[in-house]
Order: sequence, then structure tokens, then C-alpha cells
Amino acid sequence: MLQNFKKFFLLLFLLLALSLLFVTVGLNSYLIFSGVKEKSVERIQEALGKKLQVGWVYFLPWSGLHVKNITLVDSIHSYSLQASSMTFGIVSILNICKNSQDWVGELRIKKILLNERSIFKKIVIEMNQKNGTFSINPFTAKCFYGTLQGDFLLEKNKEDLYHYEGNCSFFNIPLQELLSGTLFQKRVSSGFLQGTTRFSGTVADPHSLHGLGTLQLVSTELRTADFFGPLSRFFSIEELQLLKLREAKANYTFSSDSLHIDSARLQSNNMLLTTHGTISFQGRVGLEAEIVLSGKCATYIKNILPQNLLSMVDQKGYCTIPFRIFGSLSNLKSNFSEKILIPQIPNNIGGALQQLLNNSMNLK
Repeated sequence: MLQNFKKFFLLLFLLLALSLLFVTVGLNSYLIFSGVKEKSVERIQEALGKKLQVGWVYFLPWSGLHVKNITLVDSIHSYSLQASSMTFGIVSILNICKNSQDWVGELRIKKILLNERSIFKKIVIEMNQKNGTFSINPFTAKCFYGTLQGDFLLEKNKEDLYHYEGNCSFFNIPLQELLSGTLFQKRVSSGFLQGTTRFSGTVADPHSLHGLGTLQLVSTELRTADFFGPLSRFFSIEELQLLKLREAKANYTFSSDSLHIDSARLQSNNMLLTTHGTISFQGRVGLEAEIVLSGKCATYIKNILPQNLLSMVDQKGYCTIPFRIFGSLSNLKSNFSEKILIPQIPNNIGGALQQLLNNSMNLK
């Protein structure tokens, strides 16, 4: 009796194994020879207007449908996406086949390139579709050797419009890697970026995009010789050439056409810079700033100020100087020197200082 029972279960196991093998071979044969991959790629390319390449598409009964080696290229905006795999579980596959709106999938992206430069690496995204709502929760990525985490939600509202919202956090992103190849790379000696951002909008309305966030620099040193270098040499203040920031943080809001800095604060040992204003996505800059000097910096400024401007120095010895930053991101300018220092100091010093500052009016 026991022997017959064992034989029955062995036979049942073999039948199940053969069934799984038959289903696996049948489905994979269909995926290879039916042209479904090529047709799907063509439809996606037409919808996105971008070149899409897909490697292998295969099915495994214990893990579901796998799509390997996905590459999406946008030659106009010079970016490409290389994904290692996209996976859908068996229940999700059955729901998709039944035209159900409920499914779960996982996308693993090797890297996203911009101008052949790696921006994001090792991205893992869990996708959920349920009752007309699409969500990504959570996703993780390596960003310039730092870490990016967040989630995303897309849902249809009562007006049949698709509303989206999301948020992300990023940690320990090296500034030198982030700014590599830009005009600002030479201004950063070391440091890391971290922060948060939240955003929302409507798919059909690009002007509906808005959001807010925070930024913080950690262990950051800035080379400011191009701007403060002449002042540093004139007054023998080494700190003006390499700022070691004790605190650096900003709160901002943004819309589809501009970034508004609600408040920003950069502080070193003897200097505090605060600013607020707007930077348009067309590159125009309009910022109101104020610098507070203390210690050696304030002493030197106080010594050259005429009597009628000594009110800028308070009883504690702090010197407060308001100024503006304007121009474009590629050619930033400031009225710091010309507004405060040059017109008010004696002519003999003013002439020499004007000559020293000729090359420092622009934040190159």
C-alpha cells in the first residue's frame, strides 16, 4: 500500500514537471517565433518617438515573464537608458491576459546616460497597476555614486485627467562628480549633496508642474579665488580663496518655468551668506543676497569704510553688506564690489582696489 502511494505521488510529480516544461517551452517558443517582441517594440517606439532595443524575452514558471537588455535612446536630448531586466509575476501575467488593470512588475535598470555620461546606476523599480492607478513604490538608484530613493503615483481623477505626484530623497552625492563637465566643477574642492524634493502635476498640462524641496551640502570646500581672490590678496584674508562651509542649506520651490530659492544659507568660520530669489529654466538669475562678515574679515572691511558707512558694522563687530547676483548661469554677475567697496573708500585705495577687482565682477 505504501509503495503504491509513493508511486502515485512520484507519477503526479512527473506529470506536473512535464506540464511545467511543456508550458515553459510552448510559451518561450511563442515569444521567440511569433514576432510579438518585434511588434511590441514597434508600438512602443511609435508611442515614445524614441529608439528602443530589446534583447531576450522569456518565461520561467517560478518567476514569471522576463525582458532582458532593454535600451532606450533619445538622440535629440542625448540620453539613453540601459535596463538589465523587467519581470512580471505569473498572477500579473494572467491578469494582463484577461485585460485586468491589476498587475505588479519589477524593472532593473543598469544605468541612464546623458551625453554618454552615467547619471544613474543600479536602479530597482517596483511597478504596481491597480484600479486605474499606477505607482512606483519604492525605487532606489545609485546617482553619481550617491543614493536616490523615492516613489511615484499616477492616477485618473474625476475629470478623466491623469494626476501625478512623487517625492525622492538623495544622499551622499559627490559634488565633483555631479558638476563634472560644467562651469562650476572647478569651484568645488570637495563635498557631498543631499536633500529631498516633492512634485505634482497633471499629465496633459505641462504648466501644472510644481513642487518644493531642500538641499544641503556636507563637508564642502568651495574655491572662490575667481570672485574673492583679489579681495583676499589685498586684505591678506586666506579664507576668501577657499571657503570651508560649516553650514550650507537651502529651501526651494519650483514650477514648470522657474526655480525659486525661498532661503539659502552658506556659513564658514567668519562669513555668513544668505540669499533668496528666482532662477528661470532659461538660465536667467535674479537673487538678493546679504553677506555678514566677522572676525578678521570684518576688521579689514571696517578699517577701509568711511565714517558715514560705519553703520554697516554693529556693536558686536559684525559687518553686513547687501548685494545682488544677476545675469545668466553661464555668466553670473554681482554688484558686491562696485556697490559697497569701490565708491565709498578713499581715492588712493579705491584706485588700487578697482584695478585688483577688474576681473572679479563676473562669477566666471
